Amino acid sequence: MSSVSSAERLRSAVAVIRSGGTVETQAPGKIGEFLHPPVTERDALLECLELIEKRLIGAPELAPCLPVLLFAWNRLHSALLVIHELAAKEWADQIEYPEICNSLAVLLDLLGYLQDPSVQAPLRAALDLPEVQLKMFALTSLLRQGESVGFSQIESVAASNETRILLWRRLREIGKEDLMPPTWATAQQLATSDMVWWASHPNELGTPPEDVELMATCGVDLEGEQLEVFVFRFREYPKPWAPSEGWMAGIAGPFREGESLGSPWSAFDTWDSMSPEAHFKKLIASACWCEVDNEGS
Repeated sequence: MSSVSSAERLRSAVAVIRSGGTVETQAPGKIGEFLHPPVTERDALLECLELIEKRLIGAPELAPCLPVLLFAWNRLHSALLVIHELAAKEWADQIEYPEICNSLAVLLDLLGYLQDPSVQAPLRAALDLPEVQLKMFALTSLLRQGESVGFSQIESVAASNETRILLWRRLREIGKEDLMPPTWATAQQLATSDMVWWASHPNELGTPPEDVELMATCGVDLEGEQLEVFVFRFREYPKPWAPSEGWMAGIAGPFREGESLGSPWSAFDTWDSMSPEAHFKKLIASACWCEVDNEGS
């Protein structure tokens, strides 16, 4: 069966569940048919996660899929360990590496909703992986289940620009934001991570920037409240087939009580093409939620 037809069948099964055309106890079985590599595994995991996050199915209904999920963990984890036998700089060159990591990220997130002792070993094992995003999903899944996680594990995830904003949002979601190290919970640190996360999206750079630096803060007026938007410069890793574009400008924030009120943004203009204030005014022009203050710092 072709990948296209399998994907179409998966979407059809999910559509039936969302429309109420199947009882909850049948839902996981319908999706579980697709929890097999390599065609639709990640898509099926994502659909399971979205259904349970939106409470269209519950953990008890997903429980029959647990053996398949654990099998997926064992297979993906083993494949990842094989790649880890190579030099770290060679991991990203392995064609299957991104897909393994992406599938594991969704799987670790999903396991956090299943209150079963058998998920503890995979989640604990993932804490020891060098991939900080996988560590983050394992960590928050354990916390979601009321398990303890060492401060050093939380600190390592919070210290990473790639995962800090995700960790913060997950901790707030499960009511455990007090576990966030204060050093990394400032508006500036959250904005830095938000900028990196935005730039990493496949529609943008597609990978975390090599470097990101705060260059200025500029005031905005939001409903009479003075808040700060952060102006960054960032650059991507040079690729063998294309040179780096050098430093580019972007903005993130403002934040109010730990919540971002605006999406990060960049037009990928070179940093040296204009002043920090000019970059800010150009980028903020697309944000209809604020009025620009005349002062920047």
